[in-house]
Formats: sequence, C-alpha cells, structure tokens
Amino acid sequence: MGAYLSEPVTEKLSSDEAGTWLSYGASSMQGWRVSQEDAHNSILDFDKEAHLFAVYDGHGGHEVAAYTALKLPDFLKKSAAYQKGNISQALTEAFLEFDATLVKAEVVTILKQIAGAKDEDDDEGRISTAILSTVLYYCMASCYTVFSFTTQ
Repeated sequence: MGAYLSEPVTEKLSSDEAGTWLSYGASSMQGWRVSQEDAHNSILDFDKEAHLFAVYDGHGGHEVAAYTALKLPDFLKKSAAYQKGNISQALTEAFLEFDATLVKAEVVTILKQIAGAKDEDDDEGRISTAILSTVLYYCMASCYTVFSFTTQ
C-alpha cells in the first residue's frame, strides 16, 4: 500500500492553539511514504461544550483522509444522535454513514480530483483501492477521534 522512500522525510508540520479551557499541539510527519497520506482535525470549540480531535490514516493514498478531514466534522455535527447529545452513538453512526458515502459516484469524482488524477480510467483502480482500503479500516482503527467537553 503506497510506495516507500529510501530514507524518511522527517520535516514536521506543527500547530498549536489555545482556547479558554483547553490548549493543544499537533504535529505530522510524512516519514517513509512518497507523500503524506494522513490528515487530522484539531477543532477547538467544535460545539458549545465540545472540542474535536481526529486523525485519519490514508492507507495508501491521501485522498480519502483529506476528504474525511474536510467533511466528517460537519457530517457528525448534523447527525440526530449528536444533536441529542449521544456522542458515542453519533460517532458510530457518523462513521458508518460517512463511510457509505465514499463509494458514491459524486464523492469518487471529488476523491479523484483530490488525488490529482489526470485520466479517470488510469486512476480508477488506484482510487477504488484507496477507498476500499480506507473503508475497511475506517471504523476499526484508523480514525482516532477524541472529544473534549468543557465544564464551567
């Protein structure tokens, strides 16, 4: 899954932010892969009393991880379970429902654009493999999501 370099890229991209009740630091490194395949969210004040932190593992391509980082937070926030305050159920349902959207034609088109596909026919197999790879691991182990709730 994905090509490897002869030596790792050790440059790190880091960020930090402080809110009223919480501060965080985040850092990513490409490592041995030809390109960075992972993405993350660090969202202070995701909601009135919640912060969202998540890491998405690309499993052989960056497109699904990048798309998930862009779209999953709002997808989660719009879920009925989240709006009722049932975070555990909301995460489970959002992961499964969002996962199902990854194979829809309009989303695959977006994923191909993110991947920089020049010819849809040439890259279809690679994109499909990345999607299936992420689908298989997505809810199991690859999306590490942490909610932090603020109490005043």
